[in-house]
Amino acid sequence: MPNQNTMFIRTKRVKEHDYAYLVKNKWTKNGPRQKTIKYLGPVFCAPYLKEISMEKFLEPTKIEHLFIETPIAGIYKILIERELIRHGFIKKDENVYIYEDIIVNLNARSVRKGRRNIAMKMNEGFLCHVTMNNIFEHTQQEDETGKKLAEDILGAGIAIEKDMFVRIFNYLKAPE
Repeated sequence: MPNQNTMFIRTKRVKEHDYAYLVKNKWTKNGPRQKTIKYLGPVFCAPYLKEISMEKFLEPTKIEHLFIETPIAGIYKILIERELIRHGFIKKDENVYIYEDIIVNLNARSVRKGRRNIAMKMNEGFLCHVTMNNIFEHTQQEDETGKKLAEDILGAGIAIEKDMFVRIFNYLKAPE
């Protein structure tokens, strides 16, 4: 019996609308038990509009310079920004991206439609205040395999190339 508690986002359909919840999965001697921890808001499905390689997105900066000159929080921000652009968001200012009436504020780590928090479905995950916080909490290497880092990046709906993930993983492992 696994002894770990895991958290994930589950959606529930109510009258033709999907809503997202943060759920904790706890293993007991009688099997898994789930508990809703937090309501995250309605689900918005972001359309995938275009492919942008990391090299193209970073022009004129080179990836090699990114890992020399940028703190890890800045690298996470770049990953999220590229994903937002790939899904049709337009940069309003340094930390704010807009798609129709959806506003993503990277500084506040919020995803909102009007004044309401939402969970935005992108790729295989959901971008919301919880998943953004999970990503930005990775400031040092937490485990030898990088499993939690990978789960958090993918869980936030960020598609990441294998070589980019390896660079981030190694960046976190490097002594300061």
